[in-house]
Amino acid sequence: MNNTIIQEKVKEFEKKFCYWHYKDNTGAVCKPSTDGFKFVTAKDATDWLTEALTSLVKEVREEEIATEWLLGDDTGSSSKAICRFMLGIEGEYPAPFDVADRGRCIRLLNSIPKWWNRLDEMASLPSIKVNVFSSKGMEIREDGWRQQIPLIKREAADLKSK
Repeated sequence: MNNTIIQEKVKEFEKKFCYWHYKDNTGAVCKPSTDGFKFVTAKDATDWLTEALTSLVKEVREEEIATEWLLGDDTGSSSKAICRFMLGIEGEYPAPFDVADRGRCIRLLNSIPKWWNRLDEMASLPSIKVNVFSSKGMEIREDGWRQQIPLIKREAADLKSK
């Protein structure tokens, strides 16, 4: 992982979690809370700091997996859109076009499982109008993440059941 990214994450971590100070050399420390600062025992402080560091490591690992995936050859515009969306990167977010696109999306989501929990957030992204040939002739229908997310979930479930 790029050292600059790691340094940025450490600075972000420090802003969130490193407001510690010792009180009267007793080993009691305070940490940020919704009410300002809260005094806690050294053990509670250690537990809290361990949890915070674990969270940071998971976040860095998530971005590392996403970066490795983006540099791989199993990408498409819609799976890249998921990656950008989940990482908070501005850009276009094209929805999958076909089963192959949805397959790439599924493989990305399986590589970072917590993103499955956020997939429904993408349903709010704008849809587009597409021309579709059907038994009724040419039709115009709306297509976007709102329509594709249920297909992604269904196809992922079908793959698991095989």
